[in-house]
Amino acid sequence: MSLELLDKTRRLNNLLHKNDADVVDFREFCHTLSQILETNVLLISGKGKVLGLKTRKEIEPLTLFGDYDYGTYIDAKLGGRLMNILSTNEHVNLNMLGMDKTEANMYFMMVTPVDMAGKRLGSLIVYRKKDGFSIDDVILNEYAATIIGLAMQRSVSEERYEEHHKEEDVATALETLSKLEKKAILSVLDEMGNQKEKVIVTSKLADQVGITRSVLVNALKKCAGAGVLQTKSAGKKGTVVKITNEFFEYKFMTESQ
Repeated sequence: MSLELLDKTRRLNNLLHKNDADVVDFREFCHTLSQILETNVLLISGKGKVLGLKTRKEIEPLTLFGDYDYGTYIDAKLGGRLMNILSTNEHVNLNMLGMDKTEANMYFMMVTPVDMAGKRLGSLIVYRKKDGFSIDDVILNEYAATIIGLAMQRSVSEERYEEHHKEEDVATALETLSKLEKKAILSVLDEMGNQKEKVIVTSKLADQVGITRSVLVNALKKCAGAGVLQTKSAGKKGTVVKITNEFFEYKFMTESQ
């Protein structure tokens, strides 16, 4: 191992022991890895949640990743394709990920699975424009994925605990709603589309769906009480509806049918 490679691995290893809590800050980790490899970095969990990312000024983010931010979830199809990469691939075919051919020819991407104890915990993605990846780059990315795997293994139980409670909140919302109120909420979700926050004119929407405004308002109050969304008055414009539980729309749409 060259002294340069050894120094870089030590920089990554130091992040494991930086604080008393012995918890790795994934955003800081991505920032350090970005400096070492001179790449953009994206770390996602097995469920597609963005745990960390770093974009360098000289490297425009890929269209695939441009709209994502810390804490958001990537497209399910893209997440599935990344999860199908079972070992480090330093020559990822970007066309297979759904990228435009012109853009794909401008970038080099490496994906390393984050595995621990036989379980796939996520994916570590690095990409850049100017050069492909060397053997040293592969070693560093795999070492980084190992460190991340150790940290994720410690935190995965906490994440599952949080997600379990969010799923329970959705279940509570479903249980408290009548059949007509479920219809009202489905109309709200349809009206919002892919937006997480939107002003809804409840009287107008209720007329379109064929229900009373009071049914729609009561349904929103129940969901707000369950903690899956928030509402506030926007005056004459209507009611601001904000989804606060990322599991709400998917589970509601599938389980209320």
